[in-house]
Amino acid sequence: MESNRNLELKTYLIMISGLTLLTGFNSFISGGNQFITNSLPLPAVLQIVLNMVIVLFLYGLLGLYGIKIGREFKLPGIWPDQYPGFSYWIEPALLGFLLAALYIFLDLSFAPLHNLGYLPQPEMPEAILVVLISALSGELLFRLFLIPFGAYLIVMLWRKFGGIGLETKDRIIKRIFWPLAGASGVIYVLSYLPNLVYSYGGESLSNLPGLLLVQLLLMYGSLGMLAAWQYKRHGFLAAVQVHFWAALFWHIGWGGMF
Repeated sequence: MESNRNLELKTYLIMISGLTLLTGFNSFISGGNQFITNSLPLPAVLQIVLNMVIVLFLYGLLGLYGIKIGREFKLPGIWPDQYPGFSYWIEPALLGFLLAALYIFLDLSFAPLHNLGYLPQPEMPEAILVVLISALSGELLFRLFLIPFGAYLIVMLWRKFGGIGLETKDRIIKRIFWPLAGASGVIYVLSYLPNLVYSYGGESLSNLPGLLLVQLLLMYGSLGMLAAWQYKRHGFLAAVQVHFWAALFWHIGWGGMF
């Protein structure tokens, strides 16, 4: 048990360090206009440093807190309980490919309906960084942290108003896991909207047509549910793989064609 936790901690530290460096490099090639600091009147170099510090400490602490809470609910950690076999690596890749195929189908179907064309795609080499950063940061925040934290809040409220005991946590998570997974998927879509408004040159969410929002809910809602399924089934790294492969086929495969 202790050796598994040490491996989990080492793996997590490597991932959060890699995410920090990738964020800094992505901010560098875009002149600092990435993440939270793009609205601050600061020099580009200071924006890059602040982006990296925010990722290292904010994302890092949220992920560690999610791991801690997840253990209380007997949710998987970083790695699966058993030694990962061949299917552990193939299954997320296949799911990611299927998700990308769904994205392309929805993009082709909705583009003529909302008259905005295909969804905007990042250019190379930024696309490679977007794939890596979105897979790590998205799954860390919306699966590793948000699902356990949502369960913790629900249990806390149930204990306060319903009088349940601590021993029922493992039973409660079985009932609320999928509603929490769906909610995290919706929150992920909402977090994506400001960037989309900026990409289309709009000023507010009211500039986005309703059909575009439906498209995004179908796309990233599917990602959220499949990533949550892999997280529940094989652990956090499996969810990251699903997100990575879906983003790779979508941004570089499909996006590279335009």
